[in-house]
Amino acid sequence: MSSHWSCPLFYEENKMPLKKGKSKKVISGNIREMVNSGHPQKQAIAASLSQARQSGAKIPKKKARK
Repeated sequence: MSSHWSCPLFYEENKMPLKKGKSKKVISGNIREMVNSGHPQKQAIAASLSQARQSGAKIPKKKARK
């Protein structure tokens, strides 16, 4: 799998920009919008949290499973 799917710039190029912001409301709205447009839920969560981190949200990265 290539990593370009989780990049927020990919969505901007395809007329699906994610809302910028770090609030819970914005993050959940982005997730809902992506899932409704056909993206897998895990992918929608990853892209939305990535966008929130870029906006300055203090969201820790997912810890690797052992």
